Amino acid sequence: MRSAQRTLLTLVGGGMLVGGCNSEPAPPEPAPSSEVNAIVAMPSAVPEPTATPSATPMPTPQASPDPESEPEMAWRYSRGEPRLVYGEPATDNLRLAMRCPVNDDNVVLSFMRPSDVVERRPDVLTVSAGRETGQYEIMTNETQLGVSIEVVLPKDDGPLRAFREGDPLEIWWGKESFEVPFDEEAAPRIARFFDACVP
Repeated sequence: MRSAQRTLLTLVGGGMLVGGCNSEPAPPEPAPSSEVNAIVAMPSAVPEPTATPSATPMPTPQASPDPESEPEMAWRYSRGEPRLVYGEPATDNLRLAMRCPVNDDNVVLSFMRPSDVVERRPDVLTVSAGRETGQYEIMTNETQLGVSIEVVLPKDDGPLRAFREGDPLEIWWGKESFEVPFDEEAAPRIARFFDACVP
């Protein structure tokens, strides 16, 4: 497996790190052996996790570069939900996103797939980390970029708890599987994301 620099994108209450242009093409279905790299950063203007995230949509300002990010990365505002997004550095290919709906103690995992792929897949997603495994019913939403796949997990569910403690998160959907690595250097930011997931 090729080595790759891992960065992590943590979005808590207002910032979003995006790569390249503003367009988001439909992500291709990953090969089973493809590596998932974490894209993670923390906006300096984000409030501490104890602050209640605002659900009010904000206008998108002109993007300004973040000094800790790749040169082609830039910030823009999100809806204010805490987010943790994994993907391939220097691309628009976001492999897995985690978000916490406002005033909710759950974590929503989501990713995109083409509609013809979704039609051939089961209605449940298996999520595991360490010795913890769970199966979760998927929700689908048709978009212009493909189909959004979402599952809802309680913040303290077994696989998420094991991920917080340092185990990689594995996603299984039919014959497809991929892994979300745990980055020790990003552990404080991962903890901050989960700490923000409180009503």
